[in-house]
Amino acid sequence: MPSIIDQVQVESPLMAFQREMAEGFRLATQEGQERPEVFTTLPDTLRGFVEKFPVRIEGKLIDLTEHAYLAPIYESMRFDRGESHVSVLMTGAQVGKTIRAISGLQYAAAWFWGESFGYFLPDQNMSDIFSSQRWVPIMRSHPLFASLSGLIGKGRGEDRKRVRKFGESTIYFWYMGGKTSTEALPMRGVFFDEVRRMHFADIQRAMERMSHCAYPIDEKISTAGYPDADIHYYFKLTNQQFFHTTCKCQDGVVLSDRWPDCVGIRGKDDFFYRCPTCSMEIVRPQEG
Repeated sequence: MPSIIDQVQVESPLMAFQREMAEGFRLATQEGQERPEVFTTLPDTLRGFVEKFPVRIEGKLIDLTEHAYLAPIYESMRFDRGESHVSVLMTGAQVGKTIRAISGLQYAAAWFWGESFGYFLPDQNMSDIFSSQRWVPIMRSHPLFASLSGLIGKGRGEDRKRVRKFGESTIYFWYMGGKTSTEALPMRGVFFDEVRRMHFADIQRAMERMSHCAYPIDEKISTAGYPDADIHYYFKLTNQQFFHTTCKCQDGVVLSDRWPDCVGIRGKDDFFYRCPTCSMEIVRPQEG
């Protein structure tokens, strides 16, 4: 007679992934939750969406007056024109680009009710942590979003690391670790976070998930890496808009283009930003 140990089947990471994907597909295709009335007339832009449905990030509301440099980026996302949405955001570290992507994912899931979206990260560990420690706390900070995600109340959402529900919309938190992750289900939109740590071929395969869609959503964000590669490669395919910090010059100054000449120094260790052209000291580089 087989022992208890012999009868136990250990679930491999691949088996767990396939099980969660199958369950996610079942949830995405079954009928259920109606679209909330407040989602029938959504704001025209992402900025309007986050102002109408404010969420908290580590206890603080998103404040686009305090972080004015983010306002044009939030205003650029809109779905009311029947067009594809393509956005490539190349920045320095810790400027709020991931929160912008999360907000955009919420906006897309509310606008395209009942459709599927993919949020890709470089590796499995980052994907699991992001889903449970970034996405879930933000969703819990708004009662409606928490209910639609099944985190409180009687919503039909599901609490899984790789498959999350937002009402009838399904969000897959995947990683660029293998063929199964990048070549699974058709999607309305895909979001890539930290492109500089992803392989080009994996990104292209993941983008095939939108090949059926007439007006797909394609979002790529990352800290800047090497020139002509990674996020910079995709940035060069866009209209290449830069943030201009306010100074005395008519068009302001792109500080990243004038490095290190945009750094002034007083004494031994008093550093500050300055415009190399007009010599104005820049106290608030986020204004522009």
